[in-house]
Amino acid sequence: MSNEATIEAIPVQGRAVPTAVKMAYTAFMAVLVPVYWYHYGPTNFLYFCDMALFLVLFAVWRNSALAASAAAVGIVVPQLFWCVDFAVELTGNHLSQMTSYMMDDRRPLFLRSLSLFHGWLPFLLLVSGACTRLRPAWSFRLDRIGVGRVPNRVLLASTSRRERPGC
Repeated sequence: MSNEATIEAIPVQGRAVPTAVKMAYTAFMAVLVPVYWYHYGPTNFLYFCDMALFLVLFAVWRNSALAASAAAVGIVVPQLFWCVDFAVELTGNHLSQMTSYMMDDRRPLFLRSLSLFHGWLPFLLLVSGACTRLRPAWSFRLDRIGVGRVPNRVLLASTSRRERPGC
């Protein structure tokens, strides 16, 4: 038996995710994906925050702490900064202008309201316990599930297999 972790290997704190959470999150994603695709195009889903949405969707349905932790590693700190920046924008001031688009009346209010996931997703990950068992970022390599095999090989080609953690 291999000791290599798989995405499904570690349950989220030994508890099943409630069905209501699964259904609500899935419904949110069923609305967000086509709306974002229409307004922003498919390349928008390459941002870490948007990729984290899909990882969390997978995590809630598979009860996977590893997938939730991978999402948390990538987004918790930047999304918490998003929350601070958004709060500053609400006061009429500017911190980084990262969230200035939320105040742009040229964008539909519904579209902007969907972007509020940036505010609640890091807290969902923190409350779910995903961050209590955070793994080093390299322990979740997308090439373990067949995604990103070429980029990982190119980026890691300069180090020997023994020098690469998580191999």
